[in-house]
Amino acid sequence: MVKKKYQDIKNMAPILVLAYNRPDHLGNTLASLSLNKFSEKSDLFLSIDGPRKPEDRFLINQCIKTANKFKNKFKTFHIQIKDKNVGLAKNIISSIDEYISLKKKLIVLEDDIISSPLFLAYMNYFLNYFDNTNVWHISGYVPEIHSNKLHPFFLTRMMQCWGWATWQNKWEYFKKDPEYFETIFTDQDVYDFNLEDTFKQLWQQMIQNKNGEIDTWAIFWYATIFKNNGLCLSPNTSYVHNIGLDNSGEHCQYEHTFKFPKLNKNENFLVCQNITKENKYAFNLLKKYYKSRNNLINRIFRKIINKIFFILKSI
Repeated sequence: MVKKKYQDIKNMAPILVLAYNRPDHLGNTLASLSLNKFSEKSDLFLSIDGPRKPEDRFLINQCIKTANKFKNKFKTFHIQIKDKNVGLAKNIISSIDEYISLKKKLIVLEDDIISSPLFLAYMNYFLNYFDNTNVWHISGYVPEIHSNKLHPFFLTRMMQCWGWATWQNKWEYFKKDPEYFETIFTDQDVYDFNLEDTFKQLWQQMIQNKNGEIDTWAIFWYATIFKNNGLCLSPNTSYVHNIGLDNSGEHCQYEHTFKFPKLNKNENFLVCQNITKENKYAFNLLKKYYKSRNNLINRIFRKIINKIFFILKSI
């Protein structure tokens, strides 16, 4: 019988949950976290953005009311509410800056992420295992790229931000500065950053931020990792799924074609021994996935189908 070494972990990483005005989504996120192994040993910090308009105050109060139902499910439970609305990107960045210093590491989720009961075990085990290595980021989510040849856990350059974790000594390099990255990225960098030109929307996000068309944070974290030759750990099956692709949040339009993955229940983390380099097979699977998903015909088809289902759902 394989000894589950994660059971011996003592120094649990704090959990940061970001929320705004979706009490139902938040309730589902906290409920799934509360069922995790180690939830009762973990400190949870809930950061709620301030109201954008007066009517938001009611929903924010509902978020607080919903959150308080789970305050006894964790070692400690803290709620911080911004005085005014700062927006998703700024709330995420400032909250990570504030809480990652507590134990030099942090697990981060937004309020629409449902987690496997082994999500916290997975995160805490690998935060310990890959501390002081070239791994910069631990992803809870992975696209549907399953293959019998794919290792249970693998490293690639690609960062996923639906339920993730990192360390303070890596996060301190984070920059939200599109002009800076535009200056230091070569044409070859852009090519590699875009998964060898199979996912051109990645660098486009950097340009859109520069032009003020969007205000996001994750593309800058990916760029920071990439430019420092960092790697990101992914499972071959997601430990999380996103319930927010329902047009209810920022940058999360209705997406009917997105499939909820079957949540990972693998607790044999020891199979990750001696993984140090980018997994080329996994990387090629990611390239194939994003190339297929982002070709013009596929994008148009998804928009049409999603629009139809959104209309039907609204009737």
